Amino acid sequence: MIVFYEPTTLTWTHVVSTYDASYLAWVKSTANTQLYIESPTVIPVMELYLVKDSAGVVTALQKQAMTIACAALSVTLGGDMQFSNVPNGATIVMNGAQIGVMDATGALDITASVAGLYTFTFSLAGYMDGVFTVEVISQS
Repeated sequence: MIVFYEPTTLTWTHVVSTYDASYLAWVKSTANTQLYIESPTVIPVMELYLVKDSAGVVTALQKQAMTIACAALSVTLGGDMQFSNVPNGATIVMNGAQIGVMDATGALDITASVAGLYTFTFSLAGYMDGVFTVEVISQS
């Protein structure tokens, strides 16, 4: 895979995923070409992000998947919305509003006090976001 990017803003211009050796040789010989070439032995299955250091060197890093567990995607009113294995330092957002930062326990329990849908997003640098939608159902 060859990723072409604008070197100042790190905006990707296009990606070439299939190419032959002559194309790669042409790209390497082109003056002022800014590109990232991924190893042909690596199959991209996760998000990549580009980091540019003070010398202008760009490195593509792969984000890790979070392994958060959600006890149930549907709970009754008064029950707990429970998450475990949340990475320490992850930002916790519920329905678009930040509600805190995860501590070292990795466990989050929130009592469902109002019926409806709740979307939780867990974010941490170097990780893909963990996103869960939990439905809180009124007891009948």
